[in-house]
Amino acid sequence: MKILALIGAVVLCSALTFAGAFALVATGDDAASTPLLLLGATGLMPSTYGPVLLGSLLAYWDTNATPRAAAFFRRWVVGVVIAQTVGAAALILDVALGGAAWWVAVVFPAAGVLLTLAAIRVGDALRRREERRGATSPEPWQPLPRETVRRKIRSVIVTFVVGLVIAIPVALALASGFGRPERWGEAVTIALQLPLLAAAFACIIVSRPLGRALRGTADGDLGRMRSYARVVLRRKPEQLSADEERGAARYAAGIAVYLHFQSAYLVLLYAALLAQQVSSLLLGSIGSVIPLTLIGFFVLVLAVVPPWQARRVRRARLYAEAHRELLTA
Repeated sequence: MKILALIGAVVLCSALTFAGAFALVATGDDAASTPLLLLGATGLMPSTYGPVLLGSLLAYWDTNATPRAAAFFRRWVVGVVIAQTVGAAALILDVALGGAAWWVAVVFPAAGVLLTLAAIRVGDALRRREERRGATSPEPWQPLPRETVRRKIRSVIVTFVVGLVIAIPVALALASGFGRPERWGEAVTIALQLPLLAAAFACIIVSRPLGRALRGTADGDLGRMRSYARVVLRRKPEQLSADEERGAARYAAGIAVYLHFQSAYLVLLYAALLAQQVSSLLLGSIGSVIPLTLIGFFVLVLAVVPPWQARRVRRARLYAEAHRELLTA
């Protein structure tokens, strides 16, 4: 259920962001500058993706379990609200200077508020639903066999290959429908989105047990998990008890594997979104400003995320290696 909710939330937020950017271009002055449109498009994102973040936290964690967890979640709520306020101001500035319809600056920030309220209710309801079914109890930690990791990787690869096999006749059909050989670029970028998205969500599915095991290292305490992340991934000094030191070592061993699947998910997802915008640009159906802006953003994400995640994996491995004796304690 959580997987379906996440997929639906990502699709909805991407659609709303695209709709808002399209509204800025369609109702604005033709002379509006690209940086101004970029400002408005950026201002849309906190209203759409902020609720997904809060809903995801509530779906997997009892944020009222401990004072530390509650304080951590409050900081995230405040951060999302601040980001949405700044985004709304950027959107208003874009509308005022770019000549877009006034309702754009009202509808999308208001949608962000409603989505935030809905995400809080839905995320909490999903967690409580699984609690009643006994499906949210953190799993006891145990070393992850290499063969298990390889099997998960093979599942993602097979999903991509199957999606690609399905996409090939789709590309051929689209190319025939376009009727011109030079339109092969559009056909390929449209069809490529299927295997990329399928493999991205396969990463989420196969990594779910890893996520449960990670929550188990902190006994389901979001605040303790944050302390582990600070110590292991950010190398921040933190006072840990003997039990927490053991949990941090186990967290380091688990997160080093989990981050690979998380990185693969992000890369595959943004590669699919990039292919979508390239196809829009080649088709020329909505002009070039929106696709070029989004292409630039997606390329930036694809350039930044892999090395950033690789550094986090390296830190986790080093921490686990340095505290190897705690893994079996």
